[in-house]
Amino acid sequence: MRLLRVTADLTQAAMKLLKFLFEPNTSLFRYCAAAVPMAMIPSAILVGLAWIAAELLGIDMRSVPKPVLEPTLTELAGAVFIGPLVETAILAIVVYVLSRWINTAMLVATCSALIWGGLHAMAAPFWFFGTVWSFFVFSAAFIAWERKSFSQGFIAASVPHAAINLLVMAVLFMGK
Repeated sequence: MRLLRVTADLTQAAMKLLKFLFEPNTSLFRYCAAAVPMAMIPSAILVGLAWIAAELLGIDMRSVPKPVLEPTLTELAGAVFIGPLVETAILAIVVYVLSRWINTAMLVATCSALIWGGLHAMAAPFWFFGTVWSFFVFSAAFIAWERKSFSQGFIAASVPHAAINLLVMAVLFMGK
């Protein structure tokens, strides 16, 4: 009985999250601020779960290639400014192309996220797990706000992306 209640609560929370992502009823500023933890926290959990699963399967995670990111000002500028702007422009194209064949926003965002996770995995395979959920959020943000205007969709996707990259780069800088 308790398991059913937990499942019902999780389902209700997921539905609220999806409603917020795809049917925003707030300002663009608040949406962007809320999208940062909505993208980052589940991504971190997914990475942790994937890491544990890999270890349980006998994979030595120390030997798994990791993305090469040096905490330099050039990397910071690329990760926080250039990357999110370029990737959001490409994300917009991906969403438009997918929307020609897929008529549900959630499925478009899911396909977009899988594409972006795969592209990031090409740099380092494990990076897939850190990016796939975030790109679901970015794709949903673009889809939801692009209905109002392209520029609002672009902002809704790129600002949380830049904020997350800034947080990641800050951690790298602190660790150096």
